[in-house]
Amino acid sequence: MNQHQDIDLLIAKLEAGTINEKEYGRLVAWYNSFDDRKVVLPTDQNDDPKQLKERMHQKLFETIHRENIRPNRFVKVRKWLPYVAAALMVVVTSVWLFRNHRLGLTDLQTHQAGFVQDIPPGSNRATLTLASGQTVHLKEDEGGIVVGEELSYEDGSAVYEANESALENTYYELSTPRGGTYKVSLPDGTVVWLNAASSLKYPGRFAENERVVEVSGEAYFSVAPAANKPFKVVHAEQTISVLGTEFNLTAYADDEGIKTTLMNGSIAVKSTVNDQPPTVLHPGQQAYLKQGVIGVQAVNPALYGAWKDGVFYFEDTPFDEMMRQIARWYDVDIRYNNGIPKESFSGKLRRSVTLLGVLAMLRTSDINAVLKENTIVIN
Repeated sequence: MNQHQDIDLLIAKLEAGTINEKEYGRLVAWYNSFDDRKVVLPTDQNDDPKQLKERMHQKLFETIHRENIRPNRFVKVRKWLPYVAAALMVVVTSVWLFRNHRLGLTDLQTHQAGFVQDIPPGSNRATLTLASGQTVHLKEDEGGIVVGEELSYEDGSAVYEANESALENTYYELSTPRGGTYKVSLPDGTVVWLNAASSLKYPGRFAENERVVEVSGEAYFSVAPAANKPFKVVHAEQTISVLGTEFNLTAYADDEGIKTTLMNGSIAVKSTVNDQPPTVLHPGQQAYLKQGVIGVQAVNPALYGAWKDGVFYFEDTPFDEMMRQIARWYDVDIRYNNGIPKESFSGKLRRSVTLLGVLAMLRTSDINAVLKENTIVIN
């Protein structure tokens, strides 16, 4: 295990609250190794988490500035510190939460008097609408459901007590809210991950000659191969046909276009609003549908599948596009007081970071972002 893997493991333990004192000491030592001046950590129950947070934020800012990567305003940001900006922000936020945990605080609001209210990241949340119209709020401590003769969670427990019979062409709908994500394993073995504010309609049983689902928002598909039984993803403006492959579909109503990104295999994308012939994609290509016309561009496919693995991944991503992703995940609104900043951003950030951690990252790029109730205000 290399150092980065070791630190990743320690961060995961910190976030889960399972880290021991020895491991916590190693994590702090790694954090302190970025500067000769050590961060003074609190050692008793009278220490102030706010002061700890401010010291750690200041240390992060100094580290980034010293590496000469502080971007000029209205200039593309080509890189952040490859590991510090991604992992250290988690440490900055999570250490503070961990110290609250050490103080016996389980609710951030308990220690937020006089502080800006933080907002936690999204989680496993979804609603399943059955063929009968009944709705089921799925368990947050489960990551997905499995569609078979009966509906069950991944651990085998029933989704609801009175299971309906799965019928061909009888559709069910899985929906995630803003700040929610969920996974579903379909009857043919295809797995679909739904991002925040998305929905998937699927039948209890697929027809004999084709497999058809409907989607809105964003979804990542790992389609099980089935000879002579194509898998079709239907959206209001396009249809995707595949036999067996992995791809990501981004089709939010507030985005300028629909992006279909192929990871492996091949797929055919067809606009439903004009007579343009189907566009066949190869791995590393993305179909971009705008105003009924499909264009193709080469992309880094990892950018478009990272979200299902719990990572924001940006590469020259325009500021407003980045903020839309953040708004959906944290279930907040965005307000620009002086227009949209011209920066583009590159780097990775775990989606487990709380919103104040994300805003601290933005301030290292001279973006004046503040949280007011449920709105991020960009000044």
